[in-house]
This record gives sequence, C-alpha cells and structure tokens, in this order.
Amino acid sequence: MSIMRLFTFILSIFIVGMVEMMVAGIMNLMSQDLHVSEAVVGQLVTMYALTFAICGPILVKLTNRFSSRPVLLWTLLIFIIGNGIIAVAPNFSILVVGRIISSAAAALIIVKVLAITAMLSAPKNRGKMIGLVYTGFSGANVFGVPIGTVIGDLVGWRYTFLFLIIVSIIVGFLMMIYLPKDQEIQRGPVNHEAPSHENHVTSKILRPAEVAKYFNYYVFSIDCKLSDIRLYKSTYFI
Repeated sequence: MSIMRLFTFILSIFIVGMVEMMVAGIMNLMSQDLHVSEAVVGQLVTMYALTFAICGPILVKLTNRFSSRPVLLWTLLIFIIGNGIIAVAPNFSILVVGRIISSAAAALIIVKVLAITAMLSAPKNRGKMIGLVYTGFSGANVFGVPIGTVIGDLVGWRYTFLFLIIVSIIVGFLMMIYLPKDQEIQRGPVNHEAPSHENHVTSKILRPAEVAKYFNYYVFSIDCKLSDIRLYKSTYFI
C-alpha cells in the first residue's frame, strides 16, 4: 500500500474520530448559542454512539452489494452534508438531525476503510496495516479535539464544523485519487497469492466483527457521566 493511500485512510478515520468527541471541547459555546443546557448538548456524544451502533451494521449490510469506491465517496458526501447542517443549525432540533446524518455516515466510513485496508494487505501485515490506519482515531482524540476547541474559542463553535467540512473535502479529493478500483480490491495484496478459504472467510467476518468492536466501545462511552465530560474538557483544554 502506497504512503499516500495510507495517509488518505488515516485522515478519513481522523475526521470521523474528531466529529465524535470535539463536542466535549465546545460544549459551553454550543450551550450558550443554542440556549440549551450543557447537559443537553452533552447528549450529542451519546447520540453519536447510539446512531453508530444501530446504523453501522444495517448500512454495511445494505451497501455490501455495491462497489466500495462509490459507496465511500457518496457516504463522505453525506457526512459533509450532515456536518454542514450542524454548522448552520438555527436551533438544537435541526442540529440533532445533522448529528444523526453525520454519525450514520461515519459508521459506514470507518468500517469500509478498515475493510478495504484488510483486503489490500497481505495476511501477515493485515493487523499492522489496520493498526496504522486506526491511529487516525487516536490522533483525533489527541490533536483533533484540542484543535476544535481552539477554533471554537477564537471564532465560534460553528467554524469548528466548517474546519471539519474543509478537511473532509480534502479527504474526498484524496479518495478520488487513491481509493482502489474494484479490480485491485479483488486482486488483493501485491503478491497475488491465491486467496485461501480461510482468508475468504476472514474477509467476510471482518466487517461485522469491526462493527461489534465499535458497539462495545460505544456502550462504555454511553455509560460515562456528563460531569466526566466536563472534567475531561477542563483537564485538557485549559
């Protein structure tokens, strides 16, 4: 896998991770602007988790019959639209609609990207490559959330989502260039080894297994208290 393709995959996971948690850093700004309590704004994190867990398996199942490349590009467009709705939302109800749309799209993006990574990697390197791509999610928590908070404090929370939209558009252009064609995905790793029955079964299991992993992760996320989210914000963003 080329460096630029790997970078594209990492950046796509980065934006998905950033949109999930950056609400914690701009919670007070959103609360003041939308005239709702911070507790209500904090539920956007839970809403993301629930939408991800519910819509992820359904969307993966519905889109499996289609080529991965157009599915990812269209899903990214929907992700951008969802965040655009959030950025211009006049009230909290409209913002919730945008949050649900972007969360559902994010669920499909992350699973498809990891699945393509696995299918393009040799069996011995598969775990390593998936781990590298998934560093985008870790990077979103380490760098993305503080960046979002700084932007929100400087020019307003809506510009945080505008920044995310701009990065998403960049990801879209990179995907158009570096996403593999169907023939390349079917061909698999560069060594052109004939796929064994075991590898075939593994590729079939990968997508639902990844969704199940994220479901478990978000169940724990849902269980966190809003006071913990505020503590998280005050600890890292002073």
